[in-house]
Amino acid sequence: MLARVLKRRTSLEQQDAEVFLETEFRTREGRFDLALSVYQIDRGEELQAACEHVLSFISPKRGVALLNAQGVAGPSLRISPGSTLFRFTRTQHRELVFEDEDAPRTFTQTLVPMLQQRGTRFSGGDLLKYAHARLDARDTEREEAMAEAPRRKDWRPERP
Repeated sequence: MLARVLKRRTSLEQQDAEVFLETEFRTREGRFDLALSVYQIDRGEELQAACEHVLSFISPKRGVALLNAQGVAGPSLRISPGSTLFRFTRTQHRELVFEDEDAPRTFTQTLVPMLQQRGTRFSGGDLLKYAHARLDARDTEREEAMAEAPRRKDWRPERP
């Protein structure tokens, strides 16, 4: 599957392709992102990819939504090293590359009717539980990442 970490969890509920396009494809500079980051993973690896992405860049408190973009016509797939704190998501990182600014619109119009079937949500609790289980298993990569995480205090286990 090609798992895209969505900018907003509520995007999975969107029924308007234009709103989805504006929310998920617009950059801060106001242009369309023509190279969307995705993770090429197998079924069952969604929680790991989501947790590694979130731990590397943001706080787990609100949770996250993934969207499977596999098989939706339009973009080409480019191998592109990722920048997470984890080997798995760095090596599984890809980009969906769109030819021009019209291509994301067509892609989105195809994808929006299928959002509910293609989406996966993880709560903040799901992410924390996974991360803490890996720490309890003495996962040294995760221990090192926890020390470097930009929002590391949000990931600390609450222990007695």
